[in-house]
Amino acid sequence: MIKFFLAVLVLGVVALAGGFIYLGAKPPRPQVQQMHVLLPNDRFGGS
Repeated sequence: MIKFFLAVLVLGVVALAGGFIYLGAKPPRPQVQQMHVLLPNDRFGGS
């Protein structure tokens, strides 16, 4: 039972390390979008 638990634990750590290495080697590209925000300018007495 202990050997099974250790085998699952080792496989999980190896899979996690492999995922981190893969993401480090090929990071996902960020989504670039244009943003147009119009804010009212009430600071200088805009009625």
